[in-house]
Amino acid sequence: MASPKKQIVSLVLLLKQRREINVEVIQRAADDAFRDAPAPVRVIQIKNGSLFGLALGPMLMGLISAGKPYFRDVEKVANQTSNFAARQAIFGHTAWIGVDLVGDAPGIDRQKVYELLGRLVAEFLQDDVLGLIRLPSGPIVGYDFSFIPLLRNGKVSDVFEKGPPDRIVKTKAGDPELVAATAEAMRRWPEFTAAFAARQPRQGFGVKKAFLDGEKTEHMWVTVTGIEGQVIRGRLCNKPQTIHSLKFGDLVEITVAEVEDWMYTMGKENIGGFQAKVLEARRNQ
Repeated sequence: MASPKKQIVSLVLLLKQRREINVEVIQRAADDAFRDAPAPVRVIQIKNGSLFGLALGPMLMGLISAGKPYFRDVEKVANQTSNFAARQAIFGHTAWIGVDLVGDAPGIDRQKVYELLGRLVAEFLQDDVLGLIRLPSGPIVGYDFSFIPLLRNGKVSDVFEKGPPDRIVKTKAGDPELVAATAEAMRRWPEFTAAFAARQPRQGFGVKKAFLDGEKTEHMWVTVTGIEGQVIRGRLCNKPQTIHSLKFGDLVEITVAEVEDWMYTMGKENIGGFQAKVLEARRNQ
């Protein structure tokens, strides 16, 4: 009787285009991800430009970089996926990076394995990432910059089971807690602009605004790509649910006076998110 096929334990990044990586790039990422490890991570090249091995104590990992779609039948997978951002990632990606557990990890349980894979994957999150996959249990999720600190902290389940915090919000006008949160965000706005001016490649920045379409209002987040004086430029990172004048990924311009909330990533933290914290506390009540 044949032995059952071992399940792949892996995290995969779906990319807009193939990214050039080598041993040096992976070694830097591993050193950042596992700076608290008792011994340095060893990285070796197995196949030129596409397959690498990493040794972290008793745990062996493989990193694959491929310049082709991850799925054999992209349309079939997309049709089985109900989440809009995930579908966009499935249809839009042309390359991928996967980090896998190789063999067994003696003394390390499955949750810890994902934590360690997540910490490494976090160091490869950039604007060319469209989505993430967890194998074998799934699901596929669309990329959100707020995932960077979660994965750096090993909170893989938060990414795949909870998703991004506070990305589409419907609230009553004049909600006192949200009004107070917006006031704090505005008072501390110089913190956001200073951080954006000094931004690093593996950081994400977003602001939230109430978008209007006739009598309809929808509070949505924008991934910030530029700030010039009082004008903020970026891309809509929600799929609108009630308004029809915008769509996911649209380029938008808003003014500082229109900002309701802001958030950016710093190492293992999401900074800001003042309204987001209020709404998260309500969801947890």
